[in-house]
Order: sequence, then C-alpha cells, then structure tokens
Amino acid sequence: MYPNQYPNQPYNTQPQTLPKKSSATKIIFILMIITGFCLFISVGVWIFCASKSSSDNGKTPNEMAALLDTKDSAPLNQEVKSNLGVSVKYNSRELMAFGFADGSTFSGDDLDEKRDYGVIRIRPVETNQAARDEITLVSPELRITSTSDKKYWEKLLGKEGYKNLPKIDALIKSNNEQRSSDNRSIEISSSKDINFKDFKYKKVSYTNKDERYGVTSLRREDCYFTIQNDRPYIACIDNIRAVNFSVASQLEQVLMDISYSKPSEDSIVDKADDSDNNTMTDSKKESIAKSDVDTVKSDNKNKKDNKTISNNISSYLSSTSSFRNFASVVPSVVRTGMLYCADIKLTLPDGKIGTQLTGACVEKAGSGFFISSDGIIATAASNINVTPREAIRAYITNPSNVEQASERLGRILQYMLESKLLMQTDVDAITSGLSERNQDIIEKIYMLADMIDNDKISLEREKYSYAVQTSDKPIAINRKNNGSLEFTYSDDVLEAEMISKKYDTEKSQTDIFKGDNLKNDVSILKPKKTGSYPAVLLAGSSTVPKDSLVGIIGMPMYSSGSILTGQLRSTAMFKQGEAKQTFAGGDAQRLLVLNSPLHSGMAGSLAINSEGRAIGVASYNTAQCPNGDCISGSVIRDISEVKLIVKDNNKVINNSSVVSDLWNNALNELIRGNYKKATDQFTSVSRQYPQNYLAKSFADFSKSQIGKGTDTSVMNIGVSISRLVTIVSAIFLLLLIIIRLFIRLFIRPQAVSQYGYMNGSGGAVGNAFQQSQQTIYPAQASNPSGVYPNQSYNQQPPVTPSQYPSGYNPNPYSNPQNNQTPPPSGNQNSQYSQDDNYRY
Repeated sequence: MYPNQYPNQPYNTQPQTLPKKSSATKIIFILMIITGFCLFISVGVWIFCASKSSSDNGKTPNEMAALLDTKDSAPLNQEVKSNLGVSVKYNSRELMAFGFADGSTFSGDDLDEKRDYGVIRIRPVETNQAARDEITLVSPELRITSTSDKKYWEKLLGKEGYKNLPKIDALIKSNNEQRSSDNRSIEISSSKDINFKDFKYKKVSYTNKDERYGVTSLRREDCYFTIQNDRPYIACIDNIRAVNFSVASQLEQVLMDISYSKPSEDSIVDKADDSDNNTMTDSKKESIAKSDVDTVKSDNKNKKDNKTISNNISSYLSSTSSFRNFASVVPSVVRTGMLYCADIKLTLPDGKIGTQLTGACVEKAGSGFFISSDGIIATAASNINVTPREAIRAYITNPSNVEQASERLGRILQYMLESKLLMQTDVDAITSGLSERNQDIIEKIYMLADMIDNDKISLEREKYSYAVQTSDKPIAINRKNNGSLEFTYSDDVLEAEMISKKYDTEKSQTDIFKGDNLKNDVSILKPKKTGSYPAVLLAGSSTVPKDSLVGIIGMPMYSSGSILTGQLRSTAMFKQGEAKQTFAGGDAQRLLVLNSPLHSGMAGSLAINSEGRAIGVASYNTAQCPNGDCISGSVIRDISEVKLIVKDNNKVINNSSVVSDLWNNALNELIRGNYKKATDQFTSVSRQYPQNYLAKSFADFSKSQIGKGTDTSVMNIGVSISRLVTIVSAIFLLLLIIIRLFIRLFIRPQAVSQYGYMNGSGGAVGNAFQQSQQTIYPAQASNPSGVYPNQSYNQQPPVTPSQYPSGYNPNPYSNPQNNQTPPPSGNQNSQYSQDDNYRY
C-alpha cells in the first residue's frame, strides 16, 4: 500500500455544481406555467359567467305563467261590484252571473257597471246538449244577498225572541225560520265557523229529504253568514244533489274569493217596507228570462274571441318553483274516455225474466297520468268502470232523442210496477213531473236504479272501449244509427286497454254524497300504440303534513255531464289545496282530504307534492271533510295503491323518459333565462313528442325573449366554453406533472452524497472518477483550517520521512529541489490523484 492512499489526506467536502437541465425538462416546465395560467383564467371566467347565468329571481313573469293557460282555456275573469259592499269574482268561461237591482235583471257586459245589486247569482254555463235533454238536472247555484235597509238591525233585533241575540246569530235564526216555513221536514244543522281568507263565516246546512212517490231523494243547501262593516251578507249554494254535487266545487271557489268593502252611503237608505230584508233570506229565487241567458252566452263568446284579454295568473303559479312543478308534469296528464254498451235483463222477485233493456250505453270522461315511459296510466277506477246500476241509469238518462227518453223511462217504470217497488200513482206522478221538468222528480228518476238489487240485474254482450287524449285535441264520439257509440281515434286520441282495476261497486253516488268513502278506486290503463311517453316521477314517501300545499292537475269539464253533454276543457287545469285530514279507507289505505274541491271530470287527476312528484290519485269530491272541519273537498288516494296494483299485475314502472328529461331541461333553461338553448330544446321536444301542445308556445316565447334584459344566453355560452377550457387545462396540467415526475424519478435520477454525485446519478455519472484524476496542491485545499471530520474507519498513524525507503519522495512536486512543475489538471481544487481513489 502506498502512503499517499491514506484517507487522512486533505479532500474537498463542497457539493458539486448541478448539471444543466435538458431542453425537454425546460419545455415541460414552461408548458406547465402556461397551462396553469390558462386554468386560472378559465376558472375566473367560469365563476363570473356562472354568477350571471341565471335571471331567475324566484318570481314567474306573468307572460311566462300565462303559457300554462292558453287563451282558449285561460280564465275570463269578471267581477260584479255592488254598492252594498260586496264584490264577486268569477270565471265567465265556465260560469254565468246575474245581478238584480231596482227590480231589473242584469247579465253579461251589463254587470261591468257598479250598481245596488241586492242579489247576485252565479251558476255553471249550460251546454246546448244539456239544455235540450228532457232528463237533465239543473246545476247548483250560488246566491249572494244583502239589504240596503239602513235600519235592518234595528228591525231584526226588535222582533220577539231576537232582542238579546248577537247579530250573527239573529241573522242565522231569521234564515232558519224562513227555510222551515217553506219546508217543515227540512233538517237544519248547527252552525260551524269557517274562514275564507280574512273573512269569518258561520256555515249552516239545510237538507231536504223527499220520500214522495216511493223514491227517496236528497237536496242540500249550504249557507254562509257573515257581517262586514256592520252590514249582513248571506251566500248560499242551493240545489246540491247526489248526482251533481261535484259541480258545487266551482261555486265554492267563487265563495272563497268574495271580498267586502264599506258600502256606499247613498245606497244604504231608510226603507218603509221589508221587501229587501225578505228577499235576502227568501229561498224562492228570482226568475231569469231566457233572453238574459242568451245575452250571457253571446257576451262571453265575444270575450273568448277577444285576443287582447289579459289572463289572471293564479297565485300558486307566481313562484318559479311552483311554475316548474306544474309545467313539468303537464305532458304526463291525459284525459281518459270510456264507452260501455250492454244489454240488460231485469229479473222479477219471483225469478221470472222481466224487462229487457237493449243498447244501454255509458260514456265517461276523467283524468289520468303516465307513470311509466312505456305508457302505463294511473287513473280512478270510477272513470273506466260501470256498475250495473250505472248502466240502468245511463239507459234512462242518455237517450238519443226525446221520444226515446220517454219510451225508456216507461220500460223501467213498468218493471218497478211489476216488482211492486212502486205504485201506479207513483208512476203517474213521476211521468207528469218529468213533462214539467220538475227537478225533484228528475232526481227521483236518477235514483230509480238504486232501488233495484244487484242480483236482479244481468248484463249481456258487454263491451268496453277506452281512449286516451294526450294533447289539446278533444275526444270525439260518433253515435251510430242503432244508438251505439264509438270513439274516433287519431295520433292525439289513442286507443287503450285496461290492465287492471280495484273498485268498490257496492257504494253509490248517494253513499258518497252522504259522506261514505269508496273502499277502492284505482285503475291502470295502457295505450295500444307502443312508444316513449312522458312519465311523472313517483314520490318515495307520500306522507303529507297537515296544512301543507298539494298541487292537482287534471282535465275537467265545466258542467256536470259526460263527453257528449259536458263542457270539456281541452287543456289541463291546475289547482292547489291544503292537506286537512288523513284517514284510513275501507282496506286501511291512506286517504287525504284537501280543502280544494275538484271540477267534474277531474277524478283520476295527478296530485303532486312541493317537489313535483306524484303522491296520489284524485278520487272524488266529498260533501265535507270527514271530521266536518272544512267545506267540501277532494279525496286523494295514496300513490302506494298505484304501485301495488302495478306490482300485482307483474308490470314494472320505468320513470326514465327521454321526452320528459328533455322537457324538464328546457323548462330549467327557460326559467334561468337561457332562451337560446331553451328554444332549441323546446323545438326538439315538439319534434320528438308532438302531443305536447305546450312545446311550440314555449319555444315561440323563449325565442321572442332572446336579446332582452333577462336573456342570459351569452353568459351560459361563456359558462360552457370556460368549463370546457378548465377541464381540458386541468387534464393537460396533470399530464405534464406526471411526465415531469416520471423524468425525474426514472429517466434522470440524481442521487447526491457528501462527495458529489454518485456513479449512476444521471448527469453526474463519472464526476467522482474525474475528480480522482485531478492533482491537488496543498495551497488549494478546500479546508484551510486543516480540521477534518472524524472518519469512521481505522486511521493509520502518520508516516515520518525517516520511515520512507531511501530515495522515495511521496510528493515530488512539493520539493523545490526537483524543479518540477505540477501537471495541468481539469480541476485545480481536486485533493486526490488518480491513485488516491483506488487501493491495490
């Protein structure tokens, strides 16, 4: 071993200078900076545009809300104002009004003038078909009365037995006495407190049970009493019967909107007689000439033709969330139609064959909604089912002409005689009353079928036909020469089949009128035409808290009747009510009562919660809540009944619907003000599902809004572009980071020790070896202090010159006598020679 190989020789402890980075690393680093900058800018633009991408302030513009009610079906709102302090608002499209002042009758446009109306009467518009029919019950009517007598209270409280009564109780007592004097058998209920908006009423019901001529009929009158500005007001809905009580809901809606103000001082005067006071409580109505009815129809037609009429937007459509909920489900709501024809055999009590009724046909209209994209429709079973008694009633009341009506009634009355259900005097009285169109007699004719036991009725050659109206094109029925009926099918009116039904055939309309509930009333249909249909989403839980709002969407008719005799509305109607009571049905189903009654034809309507999901099926109207706390309302059957009947029939509910998704996306863009995208999507909906009659009008509206103050189309385009740039930039930046890490870890690793870069350390490979070949001079030692770190290995004692062999010089350049110059070196700071790095 040579002495100069000992490790205690001076060496350099400073790290070596890093090698220069390659050009690829520089390029990657520059690209990372550029991409990061682009990412930062795109995120900023995204945030800015997103903050301006919606013009929704929570309130629905009137012109947008009006899209749900087209001009052909939107309410024609009128108001009758009386100087006596009462104002009555009504929809002249479905109702007609008459005012009585100074001994004259006013109707139509004449009601626009404010007068001293002591009596205001509101009733449903009659169809021409209903007006011609011999066996037609008059619809219920609302009658609002007051008095102009300045001393009314003085006169009333001055009567015997009235002195110490509160004014409201005295008013009720006066009305009760008048009703009792007209009919001593009338039943009078106790008064109940009812609140409509800010006005307090007391409600009293008067029920007339008529058992004459062997047939029992019921007629009810509901009166509401209130005192406003110290003036008396009475509002009564009369002629409510088992056959037509569903129409009373339209009048109750008018009642809820009545407002009061301080009467005109000139109108409240001293009266010498009590004529006005008697009129206020008199149940005998004022006569209305046919010319007045014709005037109403003519004026209403002119209003319908006037395209400048402004539509009054319902309060529950005023918020964009409610508007979205209602609008999103409209394409899913349909009108259901049913035709049923059969021959009926009636059996006598002794078992012999009695009267045979040939060609008994029933036609019904109701509402329904798609629950699955393959076309499954949920509806009320009462819309598509016919009981034997209903078939008999239709045989009597749905004749093709007057002669047939008389002939059919005679056959039924003959059977009643043979069965000893009626006497000859009863038959004669009923026949005579029909010729006079006596309403009590006509109701008894409707009730004849309920007197026949079901086991005495045999049905033969039964035939059901079903139709589904998917757009605003109404259902049409043709009557053949033999009296049978058939649907006219088209792309908008589809032929359907009944999959299954659950229906309580034991309950009659009279039972429901009395307050009974149907045990079952759910059915499912399906169009025979295959396709993708707009399905609603079903709520996971249908629990509805008390007083929470529930939306109803259905296809109504404005007057009691059927497809042929009713005034059908061609588009959906929207209603909203508060959940007032939940109770159990006959099979322990959960039934919900709303304080908003339904129009005729809305059985089977869709009930939605605040999220726009289906929670139930509207079943029928009730005369009042089961606990009596509210006026007549609607019964909603839980959506779980629908799910169960679908499951029992091995069907699957598929809510995924392309047309529904596209429609909902378009609505969202419209509400946000992204009119350009909304226009494109509405147009696409119109192409894919032409039956959506709203799509075109919504597309036209959104197109007309482009460029206006609420238009956010540009900002939404900015959001789309910046979002795309952000995503691309983020992905590219991530790739650059991965590439750079890969180069550092696997392609050019740089391990550094206290001696510099180790062998195999990328650009530092061989540096240590190159250093070892450099000659170090003592004066160039990198550690002038001469202090070196302790070494972990065994160090040899220093060697003195005397210990070297003779003539050996360990460093010839350190001896000036040799006159030798150190050889050049690539690194003057090197402390070791080539031999210093290796030991032999």
